[in-house]
Amino acid sequence: QVCQCCEDSVLACGFCVQCSEWLCDPCVGAHQRVKLTKDHTVRTRSEGSGFERVFCSAHRQEPLQLYCITCDLLTCRDCQLHFHKNHRHQFVEDAIPSQRLLLETLIAQLQERASRVTKAERRVRDK
Repeated sequence: QVCQCCEDSVLACGFCVQCSEWLCDPCVGAHQRVKLTKDHTVRTRSEGSGFERVFCSAHRQEPLQLYCITCDLLTCRDCQLHFHKNHRHQFVEDAIPSQRLLLETLIAQLQERASRVTKAERRVRDK
């Protein structure tokens, strides 16, 4: 990935979660100094962004940056305003911790069930 912020075509070393943009080292520094963007979360390449910009299928210019809690669905700003108007929602980066916890819980439950199935399978084979 190259920096999407400047015109130098330099290899990007960071990714701004809020802007969904790859940044080179000087742009990361500038991003963290400017009032408007200083509170943004910039992940380094080594951390992995995990946040490639994904666009809405209905509004092709709009990134999916909102999570509709009511529908358990990623939405763009326009879809949230029109189709999910009175639904509870939050920004994707704010939804990640709770969704990660939910997934970890589901994985633990799945592993426990898989263990029980394996034990039952052994008992059946023994009989």
